[in-house]
Amino acid sequence: MKYLLKFLALTMSVALVLPSYGDEIKICAAYKKKDNTYSHGYKLTADIKTGAQILPLIKDGYEPYVNQDSKYLHISWKKGGHTFIDLKGDTVPKQGLISEDEKGKEWVVKSGWYKCN
Repeated sequence: MKYLLKFLALTMSVALVLPSYGDEIKICAAYKKKDNTYSHGYKLTADIKTGAQILPLIKDGYEPYVNQDSKYLHISWKKGGHTFIDLKGDTVPKQGLISEDEKGKEWVVKSGWYKCN
């Protein structure tokens, strides 16, 4: 019984930390510029979607770069448009992730806004 209670407590704490699909999360994102340096970090909110969920939102012939079963970070820009970054997993790590968007642009993304500059 003691171990069952510990397991349930751990399960509940993990459930509270991991975002659900569609939940907005805070991220810090920087893109790789043409001179191979990175932009400053942008404090953004995003949500996690599957490839199947983002395919209807993608335009301009980038559809072949999206795997329907993969998970993507969906950034919706205030001035319009979307960016979809391949998560290469289920969540955005705090230590950061280097990945590409649907157009092949490289991004460094980490969860949270702490030390986002």
